[in-house]
Amino acid sequence: MVADPQSQMREDAPPQPARRFAVMLYCARSGSTFFAHRLAQSDPRVAMLPEFRLPVLLFWKGDEKVRSLDADALLDVIRDDVQFSNLGIPEDQWPDLARRLAGRSTREILESIVDVHLRLKGRAEAEEVVLKNASFAHNAEAVRAVFPEIRGVHVMRDPRGAASSMLRTPSPYDDGYPQAHGDIVHAARLWSGYVDLVASLDWPVIEVRYETLLEAPEARAADVARWLLGGAAPAEDTSGNEATAPADADAAEFEVGKAELRIHSLISQDGLQERATAWDSELAPWQRLAVEAIAGERMTRLGYAFSSGGDAPPALSMRARLTSLKNQTRHYGRSAGRLLWWAATDPRTARIRLRQFIARIRGRY
Repeated sequence: MVADPQSQMREDAPPQPARRFAVMLYCARSGSTFFAHRLAQSDPRVAMLPEFRLPVLLFWKGDEKVRSLDADALLDVIRDDVQFSNLGIPEDQWPDLARRLAGRSTREILESIVDVHLRLKGRAEAEEVVLKNASFAHNAEAVRAVFPEIRGVHVMRDPRGAASSMLRTPSPYDDGYPQAHGDIVHAARLWSGYVDLVASLDWPVIEVRYETLLEAPEARAADVARWLLGGAAPAEDTSGNEATAPADADAAEFEVGKAELRIHSLISQDGLQERATAWDSELAPWQRLAVEAIAGERMTRLGYAFSSGGDAPPALSMRARLTSLKNQTRHYGRSAGRLLWWAATDPRTARIRLRQFIARIRGRY
């Protein structure tokens, strides 16, 4: 039976249990949602939360500013999160939630919201909470300050596979515009920058490779759940291992927001091993070489082989450079036009997009 959301926000609601927090880290189109779906079903003590952006919005403000927010200001921040509805908290309850949480610390706010969500879903027994947002890696210092116990689960994919998927996947929050600006060079740079970012983190991170994940997803999820709950870090190759489904697996589904359903149609399917190398037929030769030229050093370090079979990455071709220049010029021209249109017709969206753009320039998004 689903709990009444109003009862979860009463002052006499049951006290929150002490929970540990972890984060899922990933470059776009690396299989993070596919893995989140499996991790959610791996152990009833591990709660895999739907993706929402409020944690990052609060990190950007800083804890001192967060504590100074009154109820109206906090409600504005909640409404700026276009994914907050993924948590299943009815929108008419948001003002009361903001009123009760105004003046609290970032951690207290997030713990309370997580607790409301888990009680709504009948998961109040969860001990470990995994938050899903790629931008956690860009805000590592703030994450560590709020959650000193933090650990990360890095879902990583061959850069050619991630880049190919970006080019073919529309952004659910940008009117179907291709991810990575529809540009293979930009996609490769996003992947490379994210790998470097995760490598620089000073908190424990376990790596989940998309290619081996497809071979035994339930086993890999069970191993990672054990690690999150305090066990030893498992080996990356878990193929052939047996996985035991939790008794309440049906009650532990990972929920994808309505806006994102069309781009995550495969998350519950099995037998997807061919997706590991689908990029080989999806990308033109010059596109494969462009990814390898940009990601080359990292590919070597991580054990991904080059298409040529050689040891050195190719040089970035003139075709790739010129195509990228054209794509980026088109993208930023389009973005400037849309920002002006939003400023005139939808100031809230304009403010959100401008904040994201500034955060991206500062390396925080």
